[in-house]
Amino acid sequence: MNYDASARWNLNENFALTFEGVNLTDEANDQYLTPDNRSSFYHHYGRSYFLGARYTY
Repeated sequence: MNYDASARWNLNENFALTFEGVNLTDEANDQYLTPDNRSSFYHHYGRSYFLGARYTY
């Protein structure tokens, strides 16, 4: 299980800042095939952070 979070701050009527964090717990993504439980794939991307700005008129 991994956790993501996002926030948005409206500075005024036209301008907003956004922040997003993805995979905050730094979990790997792995899947297994049945019936013998073989590993299908394993990916570890780490944490990602994004900062953005939006202007509307």
